[in-house]
Amino acid sequence: MSSRGTPRRVWVSPVRCGPGALLGACLAAVALVTVLLPTTAVGSAGTAASSIVAARVADPTQDRPTLPARCRPDSEQHISKPAPCYVTRFVRTRPTVMLWGDSHAYHHIPAVRAAVRGQNVNLVLFIAGACPPMVRIAKQQDTCSVINRQALEFVTRLHKNGRPLTVLLGAYWHWYLSTLEKIDAGEEPGADEAYIFEQSREFRPGVPRMFRTLGRMGVNADVLGPVPTVPDEVFPCLQGEIPYACPIPRGQALPDESTTREYVETQMEALAGRPRLINLKPRICDSAFCYGLRDDVYTWYDGIHLSATFSRSTTSAFRGIVRDLKR
Repeated sequence: MSSRGTPRRVWVSPVRCGPGALLGACLAAVALVTVLLPTTAVGSAGTAASSIVAARVADPTQDRPTLPARCRPDSEQHISKPAPCYVTRFVRTRPTVMLWGDSHAYHHIPAVRAAVRGQNVNLVLFIAGACPPMVRIAKQQDTCSVINRQALEFVTRLHKNGRPLTVLLGAYWHWYLSTLEKIDAGEEPGADEAYIFEQSREFRPGVPRMFRTLGRMGVNADVLGPVPTVPDEVFPCLQGEIPYACPIPRGQALPDESTTREYVETQMEALAGRPRLINLKPRICDSAFCYGLRDDVYTWYDGIHLSATFSRSTTSAFRGIVRDLKR
């Protein structure tokens, strides 16, 4: 890659797993974010050790990030309309961390919030389900278009005013790329695939345009790398299937791993400076398997999104971002 935009990789130390239980089978495909966001205010953050102790939640399928009530004006658990979510009180003179992307940005909220806690830093979210961070030319009025325009306007305003800002970009990268392969092969969308086909078509030009736009502006931006997920078909798991608790062969949990990584790193070349690529895979996987449960901590709450407890245990990956922002 070119020297401009060469990513710094942030690795989270792996936790070694003892002998695995049965490999996992037939976990029903999880419908990824049919609403604007999954349940959303982030639980109290803490150290990795305290998070481990707190892992024994009554219902691990509910161990997910949640948004502050002020970000849910309809008092439901989902964002009711596209708008920024100010997780912390926004103070104009403070540095700002901005999380921008789809639900694979959303599931990092607990770690990012823990990293900014007590640091006198704003945390602002621009997140919508199945909506990667993009710059679109047309002024569509759908939720994804609106939230992406709002995000870019926010970045532009802070940058022009000289306010310290770091943007964290996250998406379910492989989902869109694999859908584009289907489109290029001439496949028609299934009954529940029309929206992701549409989003993937927008992803093709919109995501590279977003990276180029931030790069030209000279905005500090880091990228949340791909994380493993539970495939649609896995072996039965005696330890539990929802959330899935058994080891999964790495190639199944991270399909097209090298292709997805290459795509993300290629886009990062357009960013200014030395952007970080946040890589949590060593914390979840070894060379052979990715693990659904270790030390009483579930990796996922639904198979495709990291649990809040697991996310908080990765806070160290984000502390350097906050530290550099405050310099």
